[in-house]
Amino acid sequence: MTQIDVIMPTFNQCEFLKRAVDHILAQTFRDFTFIIVNDGSTDNTKNVLEEYKKIKNIVIIDNEKNKGLPSSLNIGHRNGDSPYCTWVSTDNVSYPSQLEELHKKITKGDLDFVQSLWVAKNVETGQIYHQDIRRHTENWGMGNLCASFLYKRKVWETYKYDEEMQTVEDLKFYLQAKLHPFKFGHVDIELVEYYIQGNSLAGRTPLSEKKHKDNWTNLMSKIYKEVIEPKMRKK
Repeated sequence: MTQIDVIMPTFNQCEFLKRAVDHILAQTFRDFTFIIVNDGSTDNTKNVLEEYKKIKNIVIIDNEKNKGLPSSLNIGHRNGDSPYCTWVSTDNVSYPSQLEELHKKITKGDLDFVQSLWVAKNVETGQIYHQDIRRHTENWGMGNLCASFLYKRKVWETYKYDEEMQTVEDLKFYLQAKLHPFKFGHVDIELVEYYIQGNSLAGRTPLSEKKHKDNWTNLMSKIYKEVIEPKMRKK
């Protein structure tokens, strides 16, 4: 057993894959298992991953068909057994000290869930945004999962990712954890570069703009009814 399971779901993003994998392998914290879930990719993903199959701490899982991000996240978690978990997007870049800083914070503070600062880069415009989740007031004032985080396995075991909530599965998971009596902490260091672009995990749903907005509105309403409203009733 290692200390951290790092899960990377990937779907048709072979142009970013090697960069993302190599940045995880270059982490200063070495006690981790790297679980890559190829979610039925039809591009060159399998060939890119071939060179990593012999690396000891890498586990590669191939979904025969595309199952979606929340399902791939749950598959990745189920194939690990480390006490701490995180997941990373194929099109993002992890700084070398990401795992080390997050692990140090969560263990020394006896915390359940930690997040850090991150940098968002718009590929089309070149704009750079320095992000701090504590300044995000959307989603009923609680922000979102953000791009750099680590949590105890028991957080996932308690909630898991809702496979019917494609595109907002991470938000529902985060809000459930946030409203649970889990202990949260923050690392005041930028540890990830998050790239805003068209071919991202979040932006791959094949819906028209109107249908996508309607779908998102319906899913957010469902989150409110299932997660937020019950907590408000208890107050």
